[in-house]
Amino acid sequence: METKDLTGALKSLKLLYSTPVNARHFYERLVISVSGYDNDSRNLEEIGEVKEFITLLDEQFPYWFYFFNNEEFNSVEWITLCLCDFQKQGKFYSIENDTFNDFLEKHLAAMFFMCQLAGFSKDETDALTRKIFNCYQSALKVAARTCAKSIKIKIGE
Repeated sequence: METKDLTGALKSLKLLYSTPVNARHFYERLVISVSGYDNDSRNLEEIGEVKEFITLLDEQFPYWFYFFNNEEFNSVEWITLCLCDFQKQGKFYSIENDTFNDFLEKHLAAMFFMCQLAGFSKDETDALTRKIFNCYQSALKVAARTCAKSIKIKIGE
Protein backbone atom coordinates (compact mmCIF):
# COMPACT_ATOMS: atom_id res chain seq x y z
CA MET A 1 0.00 0.00 0.00
CA GLU A 2 2.70 2.45 0.93
CA THR A 3 4.42 1.95 -2.46
CA LYS A 4 1.10 2.64 -4.22
CA ASP A 5 1.78 -0.24 -6.63
CA LEU A 6 -1.65 -1.13 -8.03
CA THR A 7 -0.42 -3.82 -10.43
CA GLY A 8 -1.41 -6.92 -8.47
CA ALA A 9 -4.69 -5.55 -7.20
CA LEU A 10 -5.77 -4.29 -10.63
CA LYS A 11 -4.84 -7.58 -12.28
CA SER A 12 -7.15 -9.43 -9.89
CA LEU A 13 -9.93 -6.84 -10.05
CA LYS A 14 -9.97 -6.64 -13.85
CA LEU A 15 -10.43 -10.41 -14.02
CA LEU A 16 -13.78 -9.93 -12.26
CA TYR A 17 -15.24 -8.20 -15.33
CA SER A 18 -13.05 -9.54 -18.13
CA THR A 19 -16.10 -11.22 -19.65
CA PRO A 20 -19.86 -10.88 -19.10
CA VAL A 21 -19.83 -14.40 -17.61
CA ASN A 22 -17.16 -13.38 -15.09
CA ALA A 23 -19.05 -10.19 -14.24
CA ARG A 24 -22.17 -12.23 -13.50
CA HIS A 25 -20.24 -14.91 -11.60
CA PHE A 26 -18.36 -12.49 -9.34
CA TYR A 27 -21.42 -10.33 -8.54
CA GLU A 28 -21.35 -9.51 -4.80
CA ARG A 29 -18.34 -11.74 -4.15
CA LEU A 30 -15.58 -9.19 -3.55
CA VAL A 31 -14.13 -8.76 -0.08
CA ILE A 32 -11.10 -6.54 0.44
CA SER A 33 -8.51 -7.36 3.05
CA VAL A 34 -5.94 -4.83 4.20
CA SER A 35 -2.97 -6.04 6.21
CA GLY A 36 -0.07 -4.35 7.91
CA TYR A 37 -2.08 -2.02 10.12
CA ASP A 38 -3.08 -4.41 12.90
CA ASN A 39 -1.11 -2.43 15.50
CA ASP A 40 -2.57 0.91 14.39
CA SER A 41 -5.38 2.05 16.68
CA ARG A 42 -7.10 4.01 13.90
CA ASN A 43 -9.81 2.55 11.71
CA LEU A 44 -8.57 1.75 8.19
CA GLU A 45 -10.60 4.58 6.65
CA GLU A 46 -8.70 7.00 8.91
CA ILE A 47 -5.25 5.94 7.69
CA GLY A 48 -3.92 8.21 4.95
CA GLU A 49 -1.97 5.49 3.11
CA VAL A 50 -5.07 3.27 2.91
CA LYS A 51 -7.27 6.12 1.67
CA GLU A 52 -4.67 7.12 -0.93
CA PHE A 53 -4.30 3.55 -2.22
CA ILE A 54 -8.06 3.01 -2.44
CA THR A 55 -8.46 6.38 -4.20
CA LEU A 56 -5.85 5.41 -6.80
CA LEU A 57 -7.50 2.01 -7.23
CA ASP A 58 -10.91 3.63 -7.59
CA GLU A 59 -9.70 5.67 -10.57
CA GLN A 60 -9.39 2.43 -12.53
CA PHE A 61 -11.94 0.26 -10.70
CA PRO A 62 -15.04 2.18 -9.57
CA TYR A 63 -17.27 -0.93 -9.56
CA TRP A 64 -17.43 -1.46 -5.78
CA PHE A 65 -21.22 -1.30 -5.50
CA TYR A 66 -21.60 -4.15 -7.96
CA PHE A 67 -18.88 -6.50 -6.73
CA PHE A 68 -18.76 -5.96 -2.97
CA ASN A 69 -20.06 -8.68 -0.69
CA ASN A 70 -21.68 -6.61 2.02
CA GLU A 71 -22.91 -9.51 4.16
CA GLU A 72 -19.99 -9.94 6.54
CA PHE A 73 -18.52 -6.45 6.42
CA ASN A 74 -20.00 -3.02 5.76
CA SER A 75 -18.04 -2.67 2.53
CA VAL A 76 -20.23 0.03 0.99
CA GLU A 77 -19.91 2.31 4.00
CA TRP A 78 -16.19 1.58 4.25
CA ILE A 79 -15.46 2.43 0.61
CA THR A 80 -17.51 5.62 1.00
CA LEU A 81 -15.32 6.73 3.88
CA CYS A 82 -12.13 5.78 2.06
CA LEU A 83 -13.11 7.83 -0.98
CA CYS A 84 -14.82 10.84 0.60
CA ASP A 85 -13.32 13.48 2.86
CA PHE A 86 -15.02 13.31 6.24
CA GLN A 87 -14.98 14.78 9.69
CA LYS A 88 -15.06 12.30 12.55
CA GLN A 89 -17.63 13.16 15.21
CA GLY A 90 -17.56 10.57 17.96
CA LYS A 91 -18.66 7.26 16.44
CA PHE A 92 -19.93 8.99 13.30
CA TYR A 93 -18.26 10.23 10.13
CA SER A 94 -19.74 13.38 8.61
CA ILE A 95 -19.51 13.85 4.82
CA GLU A 96 -20.60 17.01 3.03
CA ASN A 97 -23.69 16.44 0.86
CA ASP A 98 -22.01 17.62 -2.36
CA THR A 99 -19.09 15.27 -1.80
CA PHE A 100 -21.43 12.38 -1.06
CA ASN A 101 -23.62 13.13 -4.08
CA ASP A 102 -20.58 13.21 -6.40
CA PHE A 103 -19.39 9.91 -4.93
CA LEU A 104 -22.81 8.31 -5.39
CA GLU A 105 -23.22 9.57 -8.95
CA LYS A 106 -19.85 8.17 -10.05
CA HIS A 107 -20.26 4.80 -8.37
CA LEU A 108 -23.88 4.25 -9.32
CA ALA A 109 -22.97 4.94 -12.97
CA ALA A 110 -20.18 2.34 -12.70
CA MET A 111 -22.59 -0.11 -11.08
CA PHE A 112 -25.17 0.40 -13.85
CA PHE A 113 -22.45 -0.17 -16.46
CA MET A 114 -21.47 -3.44 -14.78
CA CYS A 115 -25.12 -4.55 -14.51
CA GLN A 116 -25.47 -3.96 -18.24
CA LEU A 117 -22.25 -5.86 -18.99
CA ALA A 118 -23.46 -8.82 -16.92
CA GLY A 119 -26.84 -8.80 -18.67
CA PHE A 120 -28.87 -7.93 -15.60
CA SER A 121 -32.59 -7.42 -16.01
CA LYS A 122 -34.21 -4.18 -14.91
CA ASP A 123 -35.53 -5.98 -11.80
CA GLU A 124 -32.05 -7.25 -10.88
CA THR A 125 -30.54 -3.79 -11.36
CA ASP A 126 -33.33 -2.18 -9.32
CA ALA A 127 -32.80 -4.71 -6.52
CA LEU A 128 -29.08 -3.90 -6.36
CA THR A 129 -29.83 -0.17 -6.37
CA ARG A 130 -32.18 -0.66 -3.41
CA LYS A 131 -29.49 -2.64 -1.57
CA ILE A 132 -27.01 0.20 -2.02
CA PHE A 133 -29.48 2.85 -0.85
CA ASN A 134 -30.42 0.66 2.12
CA CYS A 135 -26.78 0.83 3.25
CA TYR A 136 -27.17 4.60 3.55
CA GLN A 137 -30.82 4.63 4.61
CA SER A 138 -30.52 5.84 8.19
CA ALA A 139 -27.90 8.48 7.30
CA LEU A 140 -30.02 9.81 4.43
CA LYS A 141 -33.19 9.91 6.55
CA VAL A 142 -31.51 11.97 9.26
CA ALA A 143 -29.98 14.35 6.70
CA ALA A 144 -33.33 14.84 4.95
CA ARG A 145 -35.27 15.25 8.20
CA THR A 146 -32.87 17.84 9.61
CA CYS A 147 -31.97 19.55 6.30
CA ALA A 148 -28.35 18.87 7.23
CA LYS A 149 -25.51 19.97 4.97
CA SER A 150 -23.82 16.63 5.50
CA ILE A 151 -24.70 13.01 6.08
CA LYS A 152 -23.43 11.04 9.04
CA ILE A 153 -22.31 7.45 8.56
CA LYS A 154 -21.53 5.01 11.32
CA ILE A 155 -19.71 1.80 10.43
CA GLY A 156 -21.66 -1.15 11.74
CA GLU A 157 -24.92 0.77 11.94
